[in-house]
Amino acid sequence: MSTAMELTLTILIVDDDDIKVGKIKDMINGATLNRTVVAADQISAQNYLLQEKFDLLILDMLLPLRTGEGDPDPGGGQNILEELEIDDDYKQPDAIIALTEYDDLQLNVRESFADIAAIKYDGSSAVWETHLKRVIQRLKKSKAEHKKIVYCEGSNAFHYNLMALSNIEFRGLADSRAVYLSAKNEQDKYAIRDRDFLTHKEISSLQTKYPNYFILNYYCFENYLYHPDNIAEVLAGFDREAYIAELVSQKKAKLMTIVQDYKISRSAYFDLNDDNKAVMDKRPETEIIKALESDDLEVFYRYFDMAGKKDNENKKSFDKTFLATFNLDKTALTKSAWFKGKMLEILNNLR
Repeated sequence: MSTAMELTLTILIVDDDDIKVGKIKDMINGATLNRTVVAADQISAQNYLLQEKFDLLILDMLLPLRTGEGDPDPGGGQNILEELEIDDDYKQPDAIIALTEYDDLQLNVRESFADIAAIKYDGSSAVWETHLKRVIQRLKKSKAEHKKIVYCEGSNAFHYNLMALSNIEFRGLADSRAVYLSAKNEQDKYAIRDRDFLTHKEISSLQTKYPNYFILNYYCFENYLYHPDNIAEVLAGFDREAYIAELVSQKKAKLMTIVQDYKISRSAYFDLNDDNKAVMDKRPETEIIKALESDDLEVFYRYFDMAGKKDNENKKSFDKTFLATFNLDKTALTKSAWFKGKMLEILNNLR
Protein backbone atom coordinates (compact mmCIF):
# COMPACT_ATOMS: atom_id res chain seq x y z
CA MET A 1 0.00 0.00 0.00
CA SER A 2 1.42 3.41 -0.96
CA THR A 3 1.96 6.00 1.72
CA ALA A 4 0.40 9.46 1.81
CA MET A 5 3.79 10.98 1.03
CA GLU A 6 4.04 8.90 -2.15
CA LEU A 7 0.64 10.21 -3.23
CA THR A 8 1.61 13.87 -2.96
CA LEU A 9 1.18 15.61 -6.32
CA THR A 10 3.46 18.38 -7.54
CA ILE A 11 1.33 21.01 -9.26
CA LEU A 12 2.36 24.08 -11.25
CA ILE A 13 -0.27 26.85 -11.38
CA VAL A 14 0.35 29.40 -14.12
CA ASP A 15 -1.93 32.41 -13.60
CA ASP A 16 -1.51 36.14 -12.92
CA ASP A 17 -4.82 36.56 -11.03
CA ASP A 18 -4.04 36.36 -7.30
CA ILE A 19 -7.67 35.80 -6.28
CA LYS A 20 -8.10 32.96 -8.77
CA VAL A 21 -4.78 31.41 -7.70
CA GLY A 22 -5.89 31.57 -4.07
CA LYS A 23 -9.13 29.72 -4.85
CA ILE A 24 -7.27 27.06 -6.84
CA LYS A 25 -4.78 26.51 -4.02
CA ASP A 26 -7.56 26.30 -1.41
CA MET A 27 -9.35 23.67 -3.49
CA ILE A 28 -6.17 21.69 -4.18
CA ASN A 29 -5.03 21.61 -0.57
CA GLY A 30 -8.52 20.63 0.51
CA ALA A 31 -8.63 17.69 -1.91
CA THR A 32 -5.38 16.02 -0.82
CA LEU A 33 -1.87 16.79 0.33
CA ASN A 34 -0.08 18.46 -2.57
CA ARG A 35 2.86 20.72 -3.33
CA THR A 36 2.00 23.77 -5.41
CA VAL A 37 4.25 26.14 -7.33
CA VAL A 38 2.93 29.37 -8.85
CA ALA A 39 4.14 31.25 -11.94
CA ALA A 40 2.49 34.53 -12.94
CA ASP A 41 3.84 34.88 -16.48
CA GLN A 42 5.02 32.93 -19.53
CA ILE A 43 8.76 33.22 -18.88
CA SER A 44 8.53 32.07 -15.27
CA ALA A 45 6.32 29.14 -16.27
CA GLN A 46 8.72 28.04 -18.99
CA ASN A 47 11.66 28.20 -16.60
CA TYR A 48 9.85 25.99 -14.08
CA LEU A 49 8.96 23.49 -16.81
CA LEU A 50 12.58 23.32 -17.90
CA GLN A 51 13.76 22.64 -14.35
CA GLU A 52 11.17 20.32 -12.82
CA LYS A 53 8.80 17.49 -13.71
CA PHE A 54 5.23 18.26 -12.52
CA ASP A 55 2.34 15.86 -12.06
CA LEU A 56 -0.15 18.55 -13.11
CA LEU A 57 0.01 21.89 -14.93
CA ILE A 58 -2.98 24.22 -14.37
CA LEU A 59 -2.67 26.87 -17.06
CA ASP A 60 -4.50 30.14 -17.59
CA MET A 61 -4.61 31.02 -21.27
CA LEU A 62 -4.44 34.81 -20.82
CA LEU A 63 -0.90 35.56 -19.61
CA PRO A 64 1.68 38.35 -19.75
CA LEU A 65 5.08 37.54 -21.19
CA ARG A 66 6.73 38.91 -18.04
CA THR A 67 5.14 40.18 -14.85
CA GLY A 68 4.60 43.95 -14.97
CA GLU A 69 5.44 44.23 -18.67
CA GLY A 70 2.45 44.96 -20.89
CA ASP A 71 -1.06 43.55 -20.97
CA PRO A 72 -1.82 39.83 -20.67
CA ASP A 73 -1.60 38.07 -24.04
CA PRO A 74 -4.62 35.95 -25.16
CA GLY A 75 -2.07 33.65 -26.81
CA GLY A 76 0.18 33.39 -23.75
CA GLY A 77 -1.06 30.01 -22.58
CA GLN A 78 -1.05 28.66 -26.12
CA ASN A 79 2.59 29.72 -26.50
CA ILE A 80 3.48 27.53 -23.52
CA LEU A 81 1.52 24.56 -24.88
CA GLU A 82 3.22 24.87 -28.26
CA GLU A 83 6.66 25.06 -26.64
CA LEU A 84 5.92 21.88 -24.69
CA GLU A 85 5.04 20.14 -27.96
CA ILE A 86 8.11 21.09 -29.96
CA ASP A 87 10.97 21.51 -27.48
CA ASP A 88 12.50 18.31 -26.08
CA ASP A 89 14.19 20.20 -23.24
CA TYR A 90 10.92 20.71 -21.37
CA LYS A 91 9.92 18.16 -18.73
CA GLN A 92 6.40 17.15 -19.76
CA PRO A 93 3.74 17.28 -17.00
CA ASP A 94 1.71 14.10 -16.61
CA ALA A 95 -1.51 16.10 -17.08
CA ILE A 96 -2.40 19.61 -18.24
CA ILE A 97 -5.58 21.58 -17.55
CA ALA A 98 -6.40 24.85 -19.28
CA LEU A 99 -8.49 26.84 -16.78
CA THR A 100 -9.89 30.00 -18.38
CA GLU A 101 -12.76 32.44 -17.87
CA TYR A 102 -13.19 33.01 -21.60
CA ASP A 103 -15.34 30.85 -23.86
CA ASP A 104 -13.29 31.57 -26.99
CA LEU A 105 -10.02 30.58 -25.33
CA GLN A 106 -11.61 27.41 -23.95
CA LEU A 107 -12.87 26.51 -27.43
CA ASN A 108 -9.47 27.23 -28.98
CA VAL A 109 -7.77 24.81 -26.57
CA ARG A 110 -10.30 22.09 -27.36
CA GLU A 111 -9.79 22.56 -31.09
CA SER A 112 -5.99 22.91 -31.06
CA PHE A 113 -4.98 20.54 -28.24
CA ALA A 114 -7.34 17.58 -28.17
CA ASP A 115 -5.47 15.79 -25.37
CA ILE A 116 -5.68 18.72 -22.92
CA ALA A 117 -8.67 19.29 -20.64
CA ALA A 118 -10.18 22.77 -21.02
CA ILE A 119 -12.27 23.88 -18.02
CA LYS A 120 -14.33 27.07 -17.82
CA TYR A 121 -13.47 29.07 -14.70
CA ASP A 122 -16.25 30.98 -12.93
CA GLY A 123 -15.41 32.44 -9.53
CA SER A 124 -19.07 32.42 -8.50
CA SER A 125 -19.59 28.72 -9.29
CA ALA A 126 -18.19 25.47 -7.91
CA VAL A 127 -18.49 23.56 -11.20
CA TRP A 128 -14.85 24.15 -12.15
CA GLU A 129 -13.78 22.87 -8.72
CA THR A 130 -15.65 19.61 -9.28
CA HIS A 131 -13.91 19.07 -12.63
CA LEU A 132 -10.51 19.89 -11.17
CA LYS A 133 -11.02 17.58 -8.17
CA ARG A 134 -11.81 14.71 -10.53
CA VAL A 135 -8.58 15.24 -12.43
CA ILE A 136 -6.57 15.36 -9.20
CA GLN A 137 -8.20 12.19 -7.86
CA ARG A 138 -7.53 10.43 -11.17
CA LEU A 139 -3.87 11.46 -11.05
CA LYS A 140 -3.65 10.39 -7.42
CA LYS A 141 -5.06 6.96 -8.23
CA SER A 142 -2.78 6.57 -11.23
CA LYS A 143 0.26 7.48 -9.16
CA ALA A 144 -0.69 4.96 -6.46
CA GLU A 145 -1.02 2.15 -9.02
CA HIS A 146 1.76 3.38 -11.26
CA LYS A 147 4.22 0.85 -12.63
CA LYS A 148 7.80 1.85 -13.16
CA ILE A 149 8.13 2.66 -16.85
CA VAL A 150 11.33 1.68 -18.68
CA TYR A 151 11.69 2.96 -22.24
CA CYS A 152 13.73 0.82 -24.63
CA GLU A 153 14.52 0.54 -28.32
CA GLY A 154 11.77 -0.62 -30.66
CA SER A 155 10.45 -4.17 -30.52
CA ASN A 156 12.78 -5.05 -27.63
CA ALA A 157 9.92 -4.02 -25.33
CA PHE A 158 7.97 -7.17 -26.22
CA HIS A 159 10.85 -9.42 -25.19
CA TYR A 160 11.77 -7.44 -22.09
CA ASN A 161 8.17 -7.69 -20.89
CA LEU A 162 8.31 -11.49 -21.24
CA MET A 163 10.54 -11.47 -18.16
CA ALA A 164 7.44 -10.39 -16.20
CA LEU A 165 9.40 -8.24 -13.75
CA SER A 166 7.20 -7.17 -10.86
CA ASN A 167 5.75 -3.64 -11.18
CA ILE A 168 7.90 -2.84 -14.24
CA GLU A 169 6.64 -2.13 -17.76
CA PHE A 170 8.91 -1.74 -20.80
CA ARG A 171 7.77 0.57 -23.60
CA GLY A 172 9.39 0.71 -27.02
CA LEU A 173 10.49 3.96 -28.64
CA ALA A 174 11.69 4.62 -32.17
CA ASP A 175 15.45 4.63 -31.59
CA SER A 176 18.28 5.30 -29.15
CA ARG A 177 17.82 9.07 -29.55
CA ALA A 178 14.24 8.85 -28.31
CA VAL A 179 15.31 6.56 -25.47
CA TYR A 180 18.02 9.01 -24.37
CA LEU A 181 15.66 12.00 -24.49
CA SER A 182 13.11 10.14 -22.38
CA ALA A 183 15.78 9.59 -19.71
CA LYS A 184 16.87 13.21 -19.92
CA ASN A 185 13.41 14.79 -19.87
CA GLU A 186 11.32 12.32 -17.86
CA GLN A 187 13.41 11.62 -14.83
CA ASP A 188 10.52 9.98 -12.98
CA LYS A 189 10.78 7.21 -15.58
CA TYR A 190 13.66 5.03 -16.78
CA ALA A 191 15.32 4.14 -20.06
CA ILE A 192 17.60 1.36 -21.30
CA ARG A 193 19.59 1.38 -24.54
CA ASP A 194 21.97 -0.91 -26.37
CA ARG A 195 25.64 -0.31 -25.65
CA ASP A 196 26.67 -0.11 -29.30
CA PHE A 197 30.15 1.48 -29.45
CA LEU A 198 30.02 3.39 -26.16
CA THR A 199 33.12 3.22 -23.97
CA HIS A 200 33.17 2.55 -20.22
CA LYS A 201 34.04 6.21 -19.62
CA GLU A 202 31.08 7.44 -21.67
CA ILE A 203 28.67 5.05 -19.99
CA SER A 204 29.87 6.15 -16.56
CA SER A 205 29.48 9.84 -17.48
CA LEU A 206 25.99 9.36 -18.91
CA GLN A 207 24.77 7.35 -15.94
CA THR A 208 26.25 9.81 -13.45
CA LYS A 209 24.39 12.59 -15.23
CA TYR A 210 21.17 10.57 -15.60
CA PRO A 211 20.83 7.85 -12.91
CA ASN A 212 17.60 6.71 -14.60
CA TYR A 213 19.51 5.83 -17.81
CA PHE A 214 20.61 2.20 -18.13
CA ILE A 215 23.02 0.94 -20.78
CA LEU A 216 23.61 -2.70 -21.69
CA ASN A 217 27.06 -4.14 -20.99
CA TYR A 218 27.12 -5.90 -24.38
CA TYR A 219 26.71 -4.41 -27.84
CA CYS A 220 22.96 -5.00 -28.10
CA PHE A 221 19.94 -6.85 -26.76
CA GLU A 222 20.64 -9.83 -29.04
CA ASN A 223 24.09 -10.28 -27.49
CA TYR A 224 22.29 -11.44 -24.36
CA LEU A 225 19.84 -13.68 -26.21
CA TYR A 226 22.63 -15.44 -28.13
CA HIS A 227 25.26 -15.50 -25.41
CA PRO A 228 26.77 -19.01 -25.08
CA ASP A 229 25.70 -19.28 -21.43
CA ASN A 230 22.11 -18.35 -22.26
CA ILE A 231 21.80 -20.83 -25.13
CA ALA A 232 23.43 -23.55 -23.02
CA GLU A 233 20.77 -23.06 -20.34
CA VAL A 234 17.89 -23.28 -22.82
CA LEU A 235 19.29 -25.99 -25.12
CA ALA A 236 20.36 -29.27 -23.52
CA GLY A 237 23.59 -30.68 -24.92
CA PHE A 238 24.57 -27.46 -26.69
CA ASP A 239 28.28 -27.41 -27.56
CA ARG A 240 29.24 -24.16 -25.89
CA GLU A 241 32.95 -24.37 -26.74
CA ALA A 242 32.34 -24.96 -30.45
CA TYR A 243 30.03 -21.95 -30.49
CA ILE A 244 32.61 -19.73 -28.77
CA ALA A 245 35.19 -20.84 -31.33
CA GLU A 246 32.76 -19.80 -34.10
CA LEU A 247 32.24 -16.40 -32.47
CA VAL A 248 35.98 -15.81 -32.23
CA SER A 249 36.51 -16.93 -35.84
CA GLN A 250 33.83 -14.61 -37.21
CA LYS A 251 35.06 -11.71 -35.10
CA LYS A 252 38.60 -12.12 -36.46
CA ALA A 253 37.36 -12.29 -40.05
CA LYS A 254 35.31 -9.10 -39.69
CA LEU A 255 37.65 -7.13 -37.43
CA MET A 256 38.98 -4.69 -40.04
CA THR A 257 35.50 -3.91 -41.37
CA ILE A 258 34.21 -3.23 -37.85
CA VAL A 259 37.18 -0.99 -37.01
CA GLN A 260 36.73 0.99 -40.24
CA ASP A 261 33.06 1.58 -39.48
CA TYR A 262 32.72 2.17 -35.74
CA LYS A 263 33.53 5.91 -35.80
CA ILE A 264 30.80 6.50 -38.38
CA SER A 265 28.34 4.69 -36.14
CA ARG A 266 29.38 6.73 -33.09
CA SER A 267 28.91 10.02 -34.91
CA ALA A 268 25.16 9.33 -35.00
CA TYR A 269 24.74 8.72 -31.25
CA PHE A 270 22.62 11.60 -30.00
CA ASP A 271 23.60 11.09 -26.35
CA LEU A 272 27.28 11.55 -27.27
CA ASN A 273 26.62 14.66 -29.36
CA ASP A 274 24.26 16.32 -26.87
CA ASP A 275 25.53 19.16 -24.64
CA ASN A 276 28.43 19.94 -27.00
CA LYS A 277 29.78 16.39 -26.78
CA ALA A 278 30.45 16.82 -23.05
CA VAL A 279 30.51 13.07 -22.33
CA MET A 280 32.29 11.95 -25.52
CA ASP A 281 35.51 9.99 -25.01
CA LYS A 282 38.17 11.72 -27.10
CA ARG A 283 40.14 8.47 -27.60
CA PRO A 284 37.54 5.70 -27.91
CA GLU A 285 39.86 3.51 -29.98
CA THR A 286 42.00 2.85 -26.90
CA GLU A 287 39.21 0.73 -25.48
CA ILE A 288 37.14 -0.35 -28.49
CA ILE A 289 39.87 -1.58 -30.84
CA LYS A 290 41.81 -3.21 -28.02
CA ALA A 291 38.68 -5.09 -26.95
CA LEU A 292 37.91 -6.24 -30.49
CA GLU A 293 41.47 -7.50 -30.94
CA SER A 294 41.10 -9.77 -27.92
CA ASP A 295 39.97 -13.39 -28.31
CA ASP A 296 38.48 -13.39 -24.81
CA LEU A 297 34.72 -13.69 -25.32
CA GLU A 298 33.78 -11.39 -22.44
CA VAL A 299 36.12 -8.71 -23.77
CA PHE A 300 35.37 -8.54 -27.51
CA TYR A 301 31.69 -9.50 -27.13
CA ARG A 302 30.99 -6.02 -25.72
CA TYR A 303 31.56 -4.59 -29.19
CA PHE A 304 30.55 -7.45 -31.50
CA ASP A 305 27.12 -6.97 -33.09
CA MET A 306 24.94 -10.08 -32.66
CA ALA A 307 21.87 -8.53 -34.30
CA GLY A 308 23.03 -7.24 -37.67
CA LYS A 309 19.87 -5.17 -38.12
CA LYS A 310 21.63 -2.74 -40.49
CA ASP A 311 24.06 -5.28 -41.91
CA ASN A 312 22.16 -7.54 -44.31
CA GLU A 313 25.27 -9.40 -45.50
CA ASN A 314 26.72 -9.74 -41.97
CA LYS A 315 29.96 -8.04 -42.98
CA LYS A 316 30.30 -6.48 -39.51
CA SER A 317 27.96 -8.66 -37.44
CA PHE A 318 27.50 -12.29 -36.48
CA ASP A 319 26.21 -14.63 -39.19
CA LYS A 320 23.71 -16.88 -37.39
CA THR A 321 23.96 -19.72 -39.92
CA PHE A 322 25.84 -21.68 -37.25
CA LEU A 323 22.76 -21.48 -34.99
CA ALA A 324 20.12 -22.15 -37.64
CA THR A 325 19.95 -25.91 -37.07
CA PHE A 326 19.04 -25.45 -33.40
CA ASN A 327 15.73 -23.65 -34.11
CA LEU A 328 16.24 -21.36 -31.14
CA ASP A 329 13.10 -19.78 -29.69
CA LYS A 330 13.64 -16.10 -28.81
CA THR A 331 10.84 -16.29 -26.26
CA ALA A 332 12.56 -19.14 -24.42
CA LEU A 333 15.88 -17.30 -24.58
CA THR A 334 14.27 -14.21 -23.05
CA LYS A 335 12.61 -16.16 -20.24
CA SER A 336 15.78 -17.95 -19.11
CA ALA A 337 17.15 -17.47 -15.61
CA TRP A 338 20.50 -16.37 -17.07
CA PHE A 339 18.93 -13.64 -19.22
CA LYS A 340 16.71 -12.37 -16.42
CA GLY A 341 19.64 -12.34 -14.00
CA LYS A 342 21.76 -10.27 -16.37
CA MET A 343 18.98 -7.76 -16.89
CA LEU A 344 18.41 -7.41 -13.15
CA GLU A 345 22.14 -6.71 -12.70
CA ILE A 346 21.79 -3.78 -15.09
CA LEU A 347 18.50 -2.55 -13.61
CA ASN A 348 19.68 -2.87 -10.01
CA ASN A 349 19.04 0.82 -9.19
CA LEU A 350 15.47 0.46 -10.41
CA ARG A 351 14.32 -2.26 -8.04
